[in-house]
Amino acid sequence: MDTPTQSRQEKAWTRHARSISKKLNLAWWVEVLNLPLAITALLAATGILLARYFAQLPSYFITVSSILFALSTICFICWRISRKKFESVEESLVRIEDKMKLRNSLSAAKAGVTPWPEAPVEVDAGVSWHWQRTLLPSLCSVLVIIAAFFIPIGSHAEDLQKHPSPDARNSLEQALKELKEEEIIQEEYIEEMEEKVDELKQQDPNEWFSHSSLEAVDNLTQTHDAASKELQRNMQNAERTLQNLQKHGDKLNQQTKENLLDDFGKAVENMDTGAMKPNQELLDQLKQIDPDQLNQLNEEQLNQLRKNMRNMAEKLKQQQQNEGEKEDGDDGDGDGDDGN
Repeated sequence: MDTPTQSRQEKAWTRHARSISKKLNLAWWVEVLNLPLAITALLAATGILLARYFAQLPSYFITVSSILFALSTICFICWRISRKKFESVEESLVRIEDKMKLRNSLSAAKAGVTPWPEAPVEVDAGVSWHWQRTLLPSLCSVLVIIAAFFIPIGSHAEDLQKHPSPDARNSLEQALKELKEEEIIQEEYIEEMEEKVDELKQQDPNEWFSHSSLEAVDNLTQTHDAASKELQRNMQNAERTLQNLQKHGDKLNQQTKENLLDDFGKAVENMDTGAMKPNQELLDQLKQIDPDQLNQLNEEQLNQLRKNMRNMAEKLKQQQQNEGEKEDGDDGDGDGDDGN
C-alpha cells in the first residue's frame, strides 16, 4: 500500500532518473549533430562569403531565416537519428542503482515488490558533461556562420575596378577632360562624348576587356580622333586663308582671291557644322568676318583672332600626339607674321 512517504520517495527517484535521462539524451543528440552541423556551417559560411564577394546578400532577414531553417532541419533529422540511443527513465533508474550499488532496490520498488529507499539530495549515475568535447564543435560552427557576415571582404566589382580599364577609354576620358578645362570646344560635344563613355563604364566589369567592349571603346576613340583632326584642319585652313587675305589681299588677282574667300567660307562652315565645334566665342567672331572688307577691320583684332586659332589648333595637335596618334600630311601651323 502506497503511503505519502513512499509516494514522495518515488517522485524523488523518478525526478533524479528523468534528469539523468535528459542529460544523456541531450548528449547523444549533440554528438550526432556535431558533424552535420559543422558541415552545414562551413557550407553556409562559404555561401555567405561568395554572395558578399560576387554580389550582395538578398537581405539579412532572408539569409538568416534560410540558415535557421537549414539548421532546424539538420537538428530535427539528427534528433530522429539519435532517438535510437535515447535512454528512458526506467533505464536511468537501473543506471543509478547500478552505480550506487543499490542491489536492484529501485527496480523492485518500481515493480511494487519492495518499498522505495530513501532518496538522497544528489545521486551518482556515473555520467558527467565533457563540455569541450560535446559543445565546443557546435559552438564553433555557430561562430563560423556569424563570422561570415562580419569578416571584412571586398567585392568582385571592386577588385575588377582596381585593374586598369581599357587604355583607350582612359585616354579618351583624359582628352575630354583637357578639352573641357582648356575651353577649346563647345561643351555640347564633350557632354555627349562623356555620356557615351559613361555608358561603357556602366557595363559589367567582367565585360570591360571583352572583344565587343574593346571594339566599342576603339570605335568611340576613332570617332573622337576624326572629329578632333577635322576641327584642327579647318581651323588651320581658316587661319592660313585669313592670313593670306589680310597680308596679300590687295596684291592677289581676282581668281586667287575668290579661291581664298571660298576656302575661308568653307572652313568656317565646316567648323559650324562639324561634330566638334570651336568654342562659341571664336565661332561667332569668324562668322562676323567679311573677308571682302578685311582692309576695314581692326588689324590688331584680326591678329589676335588668328593667334587664337593657331593656339587652339596646336593644342588639338598636341593632344593627338600625346595619345600616340600620327598626323597625316603636314599640319603646319602657319608662318605668318601676325603684325605684332
